Amino acid sequence: MDIQIRAHGLKLSAAQRQHVERHVGSALDRFEHKLRTVTVMVEDLNGPKGGADTRCRIRARGDRGLAAQAQATDVSVEAAVDRAAGGIGRNVAKAVSRRRDFAGRDRTSLAGERRHR
Repeated sequence: MDIQIRAHGLKLSAAQRQHVERHVGSALDRFEHKLRTVTVMVEDLNGPKGGADTRCRIRARGDRGLAAQAQATDVSVEAAVDRAAGGIGRNVAKAVSRRRDFAGRDRTSLAGERRHR
């Protein structure tokens, strides 16, 4: 799993980049074999004005169209990353579960019913 970190409107320190890798990686480590790329975008929404304006958007892409995303806005980079990492972990789990449910369905019975009408 390749984690790409991008920043817009702010400069991330080495410690903040490590924080992103650690928290996003631990949120997605059980899906590592299913994911190819994870893009983390951290941006300052309204510049030096202050307030809850740091947004973290995470997009995960995997094999066979598996995709999920999550975002969070908070006062600091670390807080926004933590909230978004929790969201992406839940959203990837849901996407994987939906794929399993769909793959496990017996589609042959529906095809047979259509032919016999």
